[in-house]
Amino acid sequence: AQHRSNPVYVKRSGGGASAMGWAYALGRLGGGSYRVRTFPSRMEALRAVTVAVRATGRPAGLLVWAGAHAWVVSGFRTTADPATTPGFRIAGLVVNDPWWPRPVSSRGRTLPPGTELTPAELTRHFVLFQRGPRRTGSILNGSFVVVLPVEAAPIAMAAARPGCPRGRRSRAPGGPPAPPLSAGPELTGPSG
Repeated sequence: AQHRSNPVYVKRSGGGASAMGWAYALGRLGGGSYRVRTFPSRMEALRAVTVAVRATGRPAGLLVWAGAHAWVVSGFRTTADPATTPGFRIAGLVVNDPWWPRPVSSRGRTLPPGTELTPAELTRHFVLFQRGPRRTGSILNGSFVVVLPVEAAPIAMAAARPGCPRGRRSRAPGGPPAPPLSAGPELTGPSG
């Protein structure tokens, strides 16, 4: 991911990767095609994430904290199926923070895997991208940035690691178990 990132970004971020590097790495590592998309409004971005997760069955990414960090969106809760109902409302997104359980000095404790946040709760974290000086910073500045899956995952993804039985998720050696992916909608009635 760092290989496809701007070297200035990698240096300023303390060794992180850019959104473009993240999307590239997902494709190279067998996760399927991903694209970086920008949106003028938070709700447009969240709706695009929900539709993409539903259509592909794969997680998407949010660039949070003005682009300083990223979360993985592995599921959602909506009022209707995003695949068939254009007027669906988002009740919550299931996010996974790769920094968990480490604290972040400017943000406090990170979120545990599988945390569901409402769109209102996301307003504190999912804010306009702003990296570097306003005039000479990133071309992503001033937008809500997401990393979206763009096609169905290849069938070979079911056994991504050698020795992993088909249909089972694997985890990094010595790491915690991977959180379950619940890409389908959890339909609920209107709140009230």
